Amino acid sequence: MTARLIVGLGNPGSRYANNRHNIGFRCVEALARAHGLAFSQRYAHSYVARGQILGTEAVLAKPRTYMNRSGEAVQGLLARQRIRPADMVVVYDDMDLPLGRIRLRRGQPVRRNHFQRYRSLCPPSLLIEAEIDNDTV
Repeated sequence: MTARLIVGLGNPGSRYANNRHNIGFRCVEALARAHGLAFSQRYAHSYVARGQILGTEAVLAKPRTYMNRSGEAVQGLLARQRIRPADMVVVYDDMDLPLGRIRLRRGQPVRRNHFQRYRSLCPPSLLIEAEIDNDTV
Protein backbone atom coordinates (compact mmCIF):
# COMPACT_ATOMS: atom_id res chain seq x y z
CA MET A 1 0.00 0.00 0.00
CA THR A 2 1.27 3.46 -0.91
CA ALA A 3 1.92 5.90 1.90
CA ARG A 4 0.11 9.22 1.97
CA LEU A 5 2.00 12.48 2.35
CA ILE A 6 0.37 15.27 4.36
CA VAL A 7 2.31 18.53 4.17
CA GLY A 8 1.56 21.47 6.44
CA LEU A 9 2.96 24.71 5.08
CA GLY A 10 4.27 27.59 7.14
CA ASN A 11 7.34 29.69 7.76
CA PRO A 12 10.15 28.38 9.99
CA GLY A 13 11.45 30.07 13.12
CA SER A 14 10.10 31.45 16.35
CA ARG A 15 9.40 34.81 14.69
CA TYR A 16 6.54 33.19 12.74
CA ALA A 17 5.37 30.66 15.36
CA ASN A 18 1.96 32.25 15.92
CA ASN A 19 1.60 33.75 12.46
CA ARG A 20 -1.49 32.84 10.45
CA HIS A 21 0.77 31.51 7.68
CA ASN A 22 1.70 28.67 10.03
CA ILE A 23 -1.75 27.09 10.22
CA GLY A 24 -0.47 24.25 8.02
CA PHE A 25 2.26 23.47 10.57
CA ARG A 26 -0.24 23.59 13.40
CA CYS A 27 -2.69 21.26 11.64
CA VAL A 28 -0.12 18.53 10.95
CA GLU A 29 1.23 18.91 14.50
CA ALA A 30 -2.29 18.35 15.88
CA LEU A 31 -2.75 15.34 13.58
CA ALA A 32 0.57 13.89 14.75
CA ARG A 33 -0.37 14.35 18.43
CA ALA A 34 -3.77 12.73 17.89
CA HIS A 35 -2.11 9.62 16.43
CA GLY A 36 0.95 9.43 18.67
CA LEU A 37 3.44 10.44 15.98
CA ALA A 38 6.53 12.61 16.50
CA PHE A 39 8.47 14.83 14.10
CA SER A 40 11.67 12.95 14.86
CA GLN A 41 13.19 12.82 11.38
CA ARG A 42 14.75 15.54 9.22
CA TYR A 43 15.26 15.22 5.49
CA ALA A 44 14.29 16.94 2.24
CA HIS A 45 14.46 20.30 4.08
CA SER A 46 11.58 19.15 6.33
CA TYR A 47 10.68 17.88 9.77
CA VAL A 48 9.00 14.50 9.24
CA ALA A 49 6.75 12.20 11.26
CA ARG A 50 5.79 8.70 10.05
CA GLY A 51 3.25 6.19 11.21
CA GLN A 52 -0.21 4.77 10.85
CA ILE A 53 -3.29 6.96 10.67
CA LEU A 54 -6.56 5.04 10.46
CA GLY A 55 -4.76 1.99 9.09
CA THR A 56 -2.90 3.90 6.37
CA GLU A 57 0.84 4.58 6.31
CA ALA A 58 1.24 8.35 6.61
CA VAL A 59 4.14 10.74 6.27
CA LEU A 60 3.52 14.13 7.88
CA ALA A 61 5.88 16.94 6.95
CA LYS A 62 6.65 20.53 7.88
CA PRO A 63 9.03 22.03 5.31
CA ARG A 64 11.85 24.07 6.90
CA THR A 65 11.85 26.36 3.88
CA TYR A 66 9.79 29.52 3.68
CA MET A 67 6.41 29.10 2.02
CA ASN A 68 7.61 30.53 -1.29
CA ARG A 69 10.21 27.70 -1.50
CA SER A 70 8.06 24.88 -0.13
CA GLY A 71 7.76 23.23 -3.54
CA GLU A 72 11.45 22.30 -3.43
CA ALA A 73 11.02 20.56 -0.07
CA VAL A 74 7.88 18.79 -1.21
CA GLN A 75 9.57 17.53 -4.37
CA GLY A 76 12.31 16.03 -2.21
CA LEU A 77 9.77 14.38 0.10
CA LEU A 78 7.86 12.87 -2.82
CA ALA A 79 11.05 11.53 -4.39
CA ARG A 80 12.51 10.10 -1.18
CA GLN A 81 9.26 8.45 -0.09
CA ARG A 82 8.31 7.42 -3.64
CA ILE A 83 4.89 8.95 -3.18
CA ARG A 84 2.87 10.17 -6.14
CA PRO A 85 1.55 13.75 -6.03
CA ALA A 86 -1.94 12.22 -6.25
CA ASP A 87 -1.31 10.71 -2.80
CA MET A 88 -0.45 14.05 -1.19
CA VAL A 89 -2.51 16.58 0.74
CA VAL A 90 -1.27 20.13 1.35
CA VAL A 91 -2.59 22.24 4.25
CA TYR A 92 -2.02 26.01 4.24
CA ASP A 93 -3.70 29.29 5.14
CA ASP A 94 -5.89 31.25 2.75
CA MET A 95 -6.29 34.88 3.74
CA ASP A 96 -9.26 35.21 1.35
CA LEU A 97 -11.37 32.95 3.58
CA PRO A 98 -13.31 34.35 6.53
CA LEU A 99 -11.86 33.48 9.94
CA GLY A 100 -12.86 29.98 11.03
CA ARG A 101 -13.58 28.61 7.53
CA ILE A 102 -11.92 25.68 5.78
CA ARG A 103 -12.07 24.97 2.05
CA LEU A 104 -11.08 21.76 0.30
CA ARG A 105 -9.96 21.86 -3.32
CA ARG A 106 -9.07 19.00 -5.59
CA GLY A 107 -6.42 20.07 -8.09
CA GLN A 108 -7.80 23.56 -8.69
CA PRO A 109 -5.46 26.46 -9.35
CA VAL A 110 -4.19 28.47 -6.44
CA ARG A 111 -4.13 32.25 -6.84
CA ARG A 112 -1.09 33.06 -4.74
CA ASN A 113 1.97 33.76 -6.84
CA HIS A 114 4.36 31.70 -4.70
CA PHE A 115 2.20 28.60 -5.17
CA GLN A 116 2.22 28.72 -8.97
CA ARG A 117 5.70 27.19 -9.22
CA TYR A 118 4.88 24.73 -6.45
CA ARG A 119 1.75 23.50 -8.22
CA SER A 120 3.58 23.06 -11.51
CA LEU A 121 6.31 21.00 -9.78
CA CYS A 122 4.07 18.64 -7.84
CA PRO A 123 0.31 19.25 -7.98
CA PRO A 124 -1.31 17.60 -4.93
CA SER A 125 -4.47 15.55 -5.03
CA LEU A 126 -6.10 17.77 -2.42
CA LEU A 127 -5.48 21.26 -1.08
CA ILE A 128 -6.82 22.23 2.32
CA GLU A 129 -7.05 25.98 2.66
CA ALA A 130 -7.81 27.26 6.13
CA GLU A 131 -8.29 30.50 7.96
CA ILE A 132 -8.49 29.53 11.60
CA ASP A 133 -7.83 31.64 14.66
CA ASN A 134 -4.90 30.73 16.92
CA ASP A 135 -7.14 29.15 19.58
CA THR A 136 -8.80 26.69 17.18
CA VAL A 137 -5.93 24.27 16.47
